[in-house]
Amino acid sequence: MQVNCHASSSSPACVVYLQYVADQIIPGLVQGIKGTMADPESASAQLALIKAAQDMNQPGNKLIGTAKGATPTVSDQATALSLENAAKNMAIALQVKTDSCLSKRFMIHMQRIRLQKLSK
Repeated sequence: MQVNCHASSSSPACVVYLQYVADQIIPGLVQGIKGTMADPESASAQLALIKAAQDMNQPGNKLIGTAKGATPTVSDQATALSLENAAKNMAIALQVKTDSCLSKRFMIHMQRIRLQKLSK
């Protein structure tokens, strides 16, 4: 779902997008975490968690962009600095998560190839 939301936007499209994130994306991530916790050795549970985490990329990037865009409009210097730092920390966390997901997906793929070779 592609929507262009800005820091001060309360357009119906933004409201619908935020509702979609709250109703679909976040619960999918929670379910992915629960599935992996229930069966940590399950490759399909791990892949479901990876997909759910990747689904958070777009909303996370939108949040970072909105926070960065809102920072100059905050008059209190301490609050502006906190908002700027929060956006930086989220950007770092999102990048670490993305890198981790790619690494995990690769390891699962390689494990499946090894298992296929062993079953032949």
